[in-house]
Amino acid sequence: MGLALAQCKQTYSAMDFNIRRDMMEWFQAQAPEWNVPDLISGGSFLATYGFNQKFQINDMALGLFACLTVNSDKSSEDNFHDALDTLSKHEFDRLDRALQMGRDQLVVLRKIVQSAFEEKLFVGMTHYVQVCLDNISTAGTQFAGRPEVLIPLAHFLQETYVVMSRGQRVKKAPFVLVAQLQPPSTDGTGDFLHVVGLPGADNVAAGMKNFMGKAFRAAARQAKVELELDSFEECLVRIGKRSKTAFLDALIIALSAAPTEPQSNRH
Repeated sequence: MGLALAQCKQTYSAMDFNIRRDMMEWFQAQAPEWNVPDLISGGSFLATYGFNQKFQINDMALGLFACLTVNSDKSSEDNFHDALDTLSKHEFDRLDRALQMGRDQLVVLRKIVQSAFEEKLFVGMTHYVQVCLDNISTAGTQFAGRPEVLIPLAHFLQETYVVMSRGQRVKKAPFVLVAQLQPPSTDGTGDFLHVVGLPGADNVAAGMKNFMGKAFRAAARQAKVELELDSFEECLVRIGKRSKTAFLDALIIALSAAPTEPQSNRH
């Protein structure tokens, strides 16, 4: 980028004003060349408590997400109040524990992704890429036992698959993750599966709207399958385990009739 070495050794606040003013534009111009379009995704902050505690926005997000999603004996309401307490300036220990939980959770998700590649669980269907994970809770019940964790896990799986495949067609294919969070029952009558749908990796990077929730509803109507929303995200649904085959077959038909170019969220 042509920055002087003396400036690079400085902290951002100590750099020349002209460099600080133009730095974001320089990074954004270089990002596509190195395939990091989200290098600068938006605003950030640095929280400093005293002289030793420094937390960036990613640290706070990682810790709060762990507080809300790490499976425990507490209810969702209690986890929410714990997350609020973690934001307190005087609760350093709580934030440190939350960050450690977040790191442990990332380790578990990485192991799940690695296992999916080793077992060759990625299947290229007609109109999407599919991964089925049976009893995912055995990989780390405490850290991957809640439905909300499946959305970042699906993004992790999709991004890794795109990098490993290195194909242009893979970047445009929607991604579907099917996972069973609870251990299977003896008779299978009460078993449920969670299904997460993502648009193609190119559409995700471009900020396109996720149309998979609409496709799920169309597939459920056609297959006459009962569909349950298990979160605020329409792309995460729950179905009966016995309805898996019928639902996925209907999803192929629904995606074949879906528009190839989703509407963009950007105006």
